[in-house]
Amino acid sequence: MAEIHSCPDMEFIERFVRGELEQGTQSSMLAHVEGCSACQKLVEVVRANEPFSSDWDGASSSPAWGSAGGTPISGYEILHEVHRGGQGVVFAAIQTSTKRSVAVKLLHMGAFAEPRHRRRFEREIDLAASLNHPNIVTVFDSGETETGELFLAMELVDGHPLNEHLDAHDLTIDQRLALFTKVCQAVHHAHQHGILHRDLKPGNILVDTDGEPRVVDFGLAKNLDVEAAGESFDTMPGVFVGTLAYSSPEQLQGRPEDVDVRSDVYGLGVILFQLLTGALPYDVSGTLVAVAMQIMGGEPRRPSAVDDSVGHELDAIVAKALEKRPKDRYQSVAELSADVENFLRGDPVLARSDSGLYVLRKRMRRHRLPLAALSLIFLSLVTATIVSSVFWRRSEADRERVTRERNHLQEVRDFQARMIAMANPYTDGHLVTVAELLDSAARDLAGEYEKQPDLRAELEMTVADSYAGLALYELAARHYAEAWALFRELRGEDDPVTIDARVGLVGARAHSEPGEQTHRDLVDMMGLCRELLGPDHRTTLLATTTLARLLQDQGKLAEAEALFRQNVEVQEPFEEERMDDFLTSLQNLAACYLTQVRYEEAEEIQRQVYEWRDRVLGSEHSATLTAANVLGQTWTYLGRHEEAEDLLRRTLDSRRRIYGDRSWVTCHSLNALGLCLMAGGEYEEAREVLTEAVATGKEVLPPHDVGLLRVQRSLGGALWKLERIDEALTVLRETYADLVEHHGPTHPDTIATQLGVGCALKAGKQPAAAVKTFEELLEACPETHPDRVAFLSQTKMFLGLSLFQLGRPTEGEQRLLEALEDLEGELGVGHPGTQVALATLVTVYEQLGREEDAARYRARLTEATVNEMDTEPGDPR
Repeated sequence: MAEIHSCPDMEFIERFVRGELEQGTQSSMLAHVEGCSACQKLVEVVRANEPFSSDWDGASSSPAWGSAGGTPISGYEILHEVHRGGQGVVFAAIQTSTKRSVAVKLLHMGAFAEPRHRRRFEREIDLAASLNHPNIVTVFDSGETETGELFLAMELVDGHPLNEHLDAHDLTIDQRLALFTKVCQAVHHAHQHGILHRDLKPGNILVDTDGEPRVVDFGLAKNLDVEAAGESFDTMPGVFVGTLAYSSPEQLQGRPEDVDVRSDVYGLGVILFQLLTGALPYDVSGTLVAVAMQIMGGEPRRPSAVDDSVGHELDAIVAKALEKRPKDRYQSVAELSADVENFLRGDPVLARSDSGLYVLRKRMRRHRLPLAALSLIFLSLVTATIVSSVFWRRSEADRERVTRERNHLQEVRDFQARMIAMANPYTDGHLVTVAELLDSAARDLAGEYEKQPDLRAELEMTVADSYAGLALYELAARHYAEAWALFRELRGEDDPVTIDARVGLVGARAHSEPGEQTHRDLVDMMGLCRELLGPDHRTTLLATTTLARLLQDQGKLAEAEALFRQNVEVQEPFEEERMDDFLTSLQNLAACYLTQVRYEEAEEIQRQVYEWRDRVLGSEHSATLTAANVLGQTWTYLGRHEEAEDLLRRTLDSRRRIYGDRSWVTCHSLNALGLCLMAGGEYEEAREVLTEAVATGKEVLPPHDVGLLRVQRSLGGALWKLERIDEALTVLRETYADLVEHHGPTHPDTIATQLGVGCALKAGKQPAAAVKTFEELLEACPETHPDRVAFLSQTKMFLGLSLFQLGRPTEGEQRLLEALEDLEGELGVGHPGTQVALATLVTVYEQLGREEDAARYRARLTEATVNEMDTEPGDPR
């Protein structure tokens, strides 16, 4: 009898479980297992993982089912065997009634299968049939043969397992990741329907000839809803279910209560590692005990340690998916998929969210976030960001070029060190800001890197982006110009990076030097991008969007809408990997609709964008929260206050939790909620929310930022509604002065704030000052105002009511009638502004005792449904 002195390898234990060892060796192994707790557990692992092996091996001498001696299935013509696994055998077949090619899976041992095997097979049929997703194999039919054998008929996938597909096709990393996200979407779909796969591996993912993956084999799946109710089929404590190399630590430890969707996240993490490197994160060549112990206790390799072309961001994503503790992993497959998509878009990945430097680098380049004054530690992180972002710029080709220029790294590090040394948080008694730090960096660029123009060009571009993120557009334009000149000399006029620098320059000038020349430059730039890069290139889309926004600010809404619409149309049919670009273009178009008071059209787009982002990215992804905030504001404009308030409160709570109380996105959410509360008449709570929004905005937004000034105007409106007139006037007048000084007297926000000042004066019983303000406003409102007719009509109504207060009723009535005539003629009787004007006249005539006139306008008002009015008619006396 062969003695067993040490734990054997996996193959040996599998042969022992199947009873394939010689009798003496089998007995010796049995004795070893009885005294070795580790091998006892792993014997159970193999037994659970291959529950049908010994049964099928014992029956393998029988005629193969589907052969001449086999038992046929009524309605199917069996062609040949496709696959043989632990639970059943799969045949290619033809469904005779439809002539459709199908795969037929037959349970091992047929009618003689044990009850537990039949229950598991029946469960696979039920679970797989309940799913409907393009990346999950479709179930067509199921039943029993005439001899009582269970079968399942499903979609026949003309393709190969994932690993074989990758071996046969030379896919780029981005192509592999795009394929992986489709697998994630399929698994997430199963999870949403309460189904946990538990056996995710390349062999259970078939890729067809079109490159589309299909998740198959739900034989070990778990119905979360049923088992949560205590009706578990066969998941017993201490028993492992799955495939060893792809199973999570909690699966290997036989803890069914800990196995949930995060276990599938782990399996997908292993698949992602293999997809990136062709290897597994652990060495699986040793004994079964050693492999299991390594998975449960060892640290997985980094993908970049196997293939140095895999970057640290993907290392971080894989590491988070393979965390030992479920709570440390991605909490859903949607989160994992969203992070991979973040990487593909160049956005920050959640897995590296604990790195302030990393997130700042991504956001300063891609999102151009405004940054406020910071502490020394935070400043040093930003300093590193300014330079480190050199190594991940614009296009894939550019990244490869920059990678080849690793000799720049030491110079970059030296530059960082000098900047951090300069970052004393207090200079002359004040806190150093990011802008001041950028100034220090900018002064060094020309002298330090005069003999390294390629590196200097990249640094100039990054500093320019950073200034633009702070809304310091004049300084941004200066550095974009330097970068453009250097790139032209190094790469030529038509290089995509040169064009990118020029688009940045023209965009910065559009903010700092608006005018006819800027408009012509943007038109020329857009035409050049379309000619050299194509209409759907990201730089072309950016140039087109910049021009459209300039036109929108000038009140040229039809022209702006045409450009926004062009951006949408050139991306249809859109490429799935560029879905974010397409959705951004849609949101820009919807924002233009909002400016034109086309709320219903805007809402339809915003709702679809939000629903897509919520479904694909998850409810707390930054893009989803942005879409939710805009949709909530749109609902406010439509008078859907309860829906808007619920969505905006949830969005605010999420942003507080993710970004903290002192964040520009939190400020925007506070403002949106405050306006919604005002529209619903909750003025006191609106004041509290908007007060916090203003305090937050002053901390995190650049001084004189239009967004911050809008928040201040909102607060002034809340104070006006609460009849705290002196406070309202103080806030509104300060806001108006800032807008006039920094954005001009005819800017739409300046005009809107002046209207707020007049309304507060009227409410404060200062009719003479109110009349003067409204009359000045009628003269000041430019032809380019984006909603000129409605705005002037509203101003005339307030002017008319103020004239009544001042004792000039004839002039007051004339102004009210003018407002109604303008609104009816331009916007129609159904427009909300027209209905407000009608209701105002009814109220005025009632208060003057002119019942006949009141009845006449009341009758006209009843012809249309009156929307809830935020602006209440005033007292003419």
